[in-house]
Amino acid sequence: MPPTIGVTMRTLLAGLLIATATLLGACASEQGGDITGTTWRLVSLQTQTPSFSAIVPAEGQANYNVVFNEDGTFSAKADCNQLSGNYTIQGQGVLTMTPGPMTLAECGPDSLSDEYIQALGQTSSFTIADNQLTITLLDDGTLTYRAAAA
Repeated sequence: MPPTIGVTMRTLLAGLLIATATLLGACASEQGGDITGTTWRLVSLQTQTPSFSAIVPAEGQANYNVVFNEDGTFSAKADCNQLSGNYTIQGQGVLTMTPGPMTLAECGPDSLSDEYIQALGQTSSFTIADNQLTITLLDDGTLTYRAAAA
């Protein structure tokens, strides 16, 4: 094989390897993990405006969750309500969620449904560490989740 063809083939292969690595990296968050394909159960909710804070007891965490799909959609359970919407991830873990259709049932006086749904529409970024997803809100509040057991 002439030297120029060998160099061209190596350059082409190197380019393909870089392109493949870039595509695979785009599937995972830049903050340490992929948010898709996991049911994330809400552990705590904190907002600054209005000031609100709640810890979800272990037995209630299945009632507050979110699943991010690979196609840019999400589905969530907010106590007795269900909702879906779209999300985008940009740059260094920048997360935007746009809630869409949802049920509007009255869940009861101790429900966090309204606060949770409102918070989902205020997302600004996320990080994943040790099976925990933390979503930071526009007002610097947080939604903290734990991955549901498989």
